[in-house]
Amino acid sequence: MTFPVDVVCRGLLCVVIGVSGCTKLFTKGSIRSLSHEFSELIPWVGLRMPLAIGLVTSELFVLVLLLGDMTYAAGLLLSAALMAVLSAGVLVIVVHHRSVRCACFGSLGRQLGPEHLARNLILMGIGILGFASFSGASLVRTIGYGLVGAALGVPVVLMDELIDVLSPTTVRHNR
Repeated sequence: MTFPVDVVCRGLLCVVIGVSGCTKLFTKGSIRSLSHEFSELIPWVGLRMPLAIGLVTSELFVLVLLLGDMTYAAGLLLSAALMAVLSAGVLVIVVHHRSVRCACFGSLGRQLGPEHLARNLILMGIGILGFASFSGASLVRTIGYGLVGAALGVPVVLMDELIDVLSPTTVRHNR
Protein backbone atom coordinates (compact mmCIF):
# COMPACT_ATOMS: atom_id res chain seq x y z
CA MET A 1 0.00 0.00 0.00
CA THR A 2 1.37 3.40 -0.94
CA PHE A 3 0.96 6.43 1.26
CA PRO A 4 -1.10 9.08 -0.59
CA VAL A 5 0.89 12.19 0.23
CA ASP A 6 -1.43 14.26 -1.94
CA VAL A 7 -4.43 13.40 0.24
CA VAL A 8 -2.65 14.43 3.45
CA CYS A 9 -1.56 17.67 1.77
CA ARG A 10 -5.13 18.18 0.59
CA GLY A 11 -6.53 17.75 4.13
CA LEU A 12 -4.00 20.11 5.67
CA LEU A 13 -4.59 22.79 3.03
CA CYS A 14 -8.38 22.42 3.33
CA VAL A 15 -8.18 23.24 7.03
CA VAL A 16 -5.72 26.12 6.72
CA ILE A 17 -7.20 27.78 3.64
CA GLY A 18 -10.75 26.98 4.72
CA VAL A 19 -10.33 28.51 8.17
CA SER A 20 -8.52 31.49 6.69
CA GLY A 21 -11.16 32.22 4.05
CA CYS A 22 -14.20 31.43 6.18
CA THR A 23 -13.10 33.46 9.20
CA LYS A 24 -12.42 36.46 6.98
CA LEU A 25 -15.83 36.02 5.36
CA PHE A 26 -17.85 35.49 8.55
CA THR A 27 -16.03 37.75 11.04
CA LYS A 28 -17.69 41.15 11.13
CA GLY A 29 -15.39 43.88 9.81
CA SER A 30 -12.64 41.43 8.87
CA ILE A 31 -12.55 42.23 5.17
CA ARG A 32 -12.60 45.97 5.92
CA SER A 33 -9.69 45.51 8.35
CA LEU A 34 -7.82 43.47 5.75
CA SER A 35 -8.29 46.20 3.15
CA HIS A 36 -6.97 48.74 5.66
CA GLU A 37 -3.87 46.61 6.27
CA PHE A 38 -3.23 46.64 2.51
CA SER A 39 -2.44 50.37 2.85
CA GLU A 40 1.19 49.50 3.56
CA LEU A 41 1.45 47.62 0.25
CA ILE A 42 -0.99 49.31 -2.09
CA PRO A 43 -0.91 53.09 -2.45
CA TRP A 44 -4.19 53.25 -4.42
CA VAL A 45 -7.08 53.43 -1.99
CA GLY A 46 -9.63 52.30 -4.60
CA LEU A 47 -7.85 48.95 -5.07
CA ARG A 48 -7.62 47.89 -1.44
CA MET A 49 -11.19 46.69 -0.88
CA PRO A 50 -11.43 44.85 -4.24
CA LEU A 51 -8.11 43.12 -3.46
CA ALA A 52 -9.29 42.15 0.03
CA ILE A 53 -12.48 40.70 -1.46
CA GLY A 54 -10.40 39.03 -4.18
CA LEU A 55 -8.14 37.40 -1.60
CA VAL A 56 -11.07 35.95 0.34
CA THR A 57 -12.73 34.84 -2.90
CA SER A 58 -9.48 33.18 -4.02
CA GLU A 59 -9.15 31.31 -0.73
CA LEU A 60 -12.73 30.06 -0.92
CA PHE A 61 -12.33 29.10 -4.60
CA VAL A 62 -9.19 27.09 -3.79
CA LEU A 63 -11.06 25.44 -0.90
CA VAL A 64 -13.90 24.40 -3.23
CA LEU A 65 -11.35 22.97 -5.67
CA LEU A 66 -9.60 21.07 -2.87
CA LEU A 67 -12.90 19.58 -1.72
CA GLY A 68 -13.90 18.30 -5.16
CA ASP A 69 -12.87 14.78 -6.19
CA MET A 70 -12.27 15.82 -9.78
CA THR A 71 -10.67 19.19 -8.98
CA TYR A 72 -8.43 18.72 -5.98
CA ALA A 73 -5.23 18.38 -8.05
CA ALA A 74 -5.95 21.86 -9.44
CA GLY A 75 -6.71 23.01 -5.88
CA LEU A 76 -3.30 21.78 -4.73
CA LEU A 77 -1.57 23.66 -7.53
CA LEU A 78 -3.58 26.84 -7.03
CA SER A 79 -3.04 26.72 -3.27
CA ALA A 80 0.70 26.79 -3.99
CA ALA A 81 0.21 29.77 -6.31
CA LEU A 82 -1.90 31.57 -3.67
CA MET A 83 0.78 30.97 -1.04
CA ALA A 84 3.45 32.26 -3.44
CA VAL A 85 1.53 35.53 -3.88
CA LEU A 86 0.94 35.88 -0.14
CA SER A 87 4.62 35.08 0.53
CA ALA A 88 5.67 37.84 -1.86
CA GLY A 89 3.51 40.34 0.03
CA VAL A 90 4.88 39.26 3.40
CA LEU A 91 8.44 39.41 2.03
CA VAL A 92 7.93 43.04 0.93
CA ILE A 93 6.52 43.88 4.36
CA VAL A 94 9.40 42.21 6.21
CA VAL A 95 12.18 43.57 3.99
CA HIS A 96 10.85 47.14 4.14
CA HIS A 97 10.08 46.93 7.89
CA ARG A 98 6.45 47.85 7.40
CA SER A 99 4.00 47.52 10.27
CA VAL A 100 1.18 45.29 9.07
CA ARG A 101 -0.92 43.10 11.33
CA CYS A 102 -1.72 39.57 10.25
CA ALA A 103 -5.32 39.14 9.10
CA CYS A 104 -4.61 35.54 8.12
CA PHE A 105 -7.43 33.94 10.07
CA GLY A 106 -10.00 36.69 10.23
CA SER A 107 -8.69 38.81 13.06
CA LEU A 108 -5.81 41.20 13.24
CA GLY A 109 -3.26 39.20 15.14
CA ARG A 110 0.41 39.75 15.53
CA GLN A 111 2.52 41.85 13.19
CA LEU A 112 3.54 40.06 10.00
CA GLY A 113 7.10 38.83 10.25
CA PRO A 114 9.52 36.11 9.18
CA GLU A 115 7.42 33.41 10.86
CA HIS A 116 4.49 34.26 8.58
CA LEU A 117 6.76 34.12 5.55
CA ALA A 118 8.05 30.73 6.69
CA ARG A 119 4.49 29.46 7.24
CA ASN A 120 3.39 30.59 3.77
CA LEU A 121 6.45 29.06 2.11
CA ILE A 122 5.87 25.77 3.92
CA LEU A 123 2.22 25.80 2.80
CA MET A 124 3.35 26.56 -0.74
CA GLY A 125 5.69 23.57 -0.56
CA ILE A 126 2.85 21.39 0.72
CA GLY A 127 0.70 22.40 -2.24
CA ILE A 128 3.53 21.62 -4.67
CA LEU A 129 4.30 18.31 -2.94
CA GLY A 130 0.63 17.32 -3.00
CA PHE A 131 0.30 18.16 -6.67
CA ALA A 132 3.53 16.37 -7.56
CA SER A 133 2.41 13.21 -5.74
CA PHE A 134 -1.19 13.20 -6.99
CA SER A 135 -2.35 9.58 -6.68
CA GLY A 136 -6.10 9.43 -7.19
CA ALA A 137 -6.55 7.33 -4.00
CA SER A 138 -9.77 5.46 -3.20
CA LEU A 139 -12.54 7.27 -1.33
CA VAL A 140 -11.97 5.50 2.02
CA ARG A 141 -8.22 6.17 1.97
CA THR A 142 -8.89 9.73 0.79
CA ILE A 143 -11.13 10.39 3.80
CA GLY A 144 -8.73 8.74 6.26
CA TYR A 145 -5.58 10.43 5.04
CA GLY A 146 -7.46 13.67 4.50
CA LEU A 147 -8.37 13.66 8.19
CA VAL A 148 -4.70 13.11 9.05
CA GLY A 149 -3.82 16.13 6.92
CA ALA A 150 -6.62 18.15 8.49
CA ALA A 151 -5.27 17.33 11.95
CA LEU A 152 -1.84 18.52 10.81
CA GLY A 153 -3.42 21.78 9.64
CA VAL A 154 -4.71 22.75 13.08
CA PRO A 155 -1.30 23.82 14.49
CA VAL A 156 -0.73 25.90 11.35
CA VAL A 157 -3.98 27.78 11.95
CA LEU A 158 -3.07 28.28 15.62
CA MET A 159 0.52 29.37 14.93
CA ASP A 160 0.18 32.88 16.41
CA GLU A 161 -1.36 31.52 19.59
CA LEU A 162 1.29 28.80 19.84
CA ILE A 163 4.05 31.41 19.47
CA ASP A 164 2.46 33.45 22.26
CA VAL A 165 2.19 30.42 24.53
CA LEU A 166 5.68 29.11 23.81
CA SER A 167 7.50 32.46 23.88
CA PRO A 168 9.22 33.43 27.11
CA THR A 169 7.36 36.24 28.80
CA THR A 170 8.74 39.00 30.94
CA VAL A 171 7.45 38.87 34.47
CA ARG A 172 6.68 42.31 35.88
CA HIS A 173 7.02 42.80 39.58
CA ASN A 174 4.90 45.38 41.35
CA ARG A 175 6.92 47.70 43.55
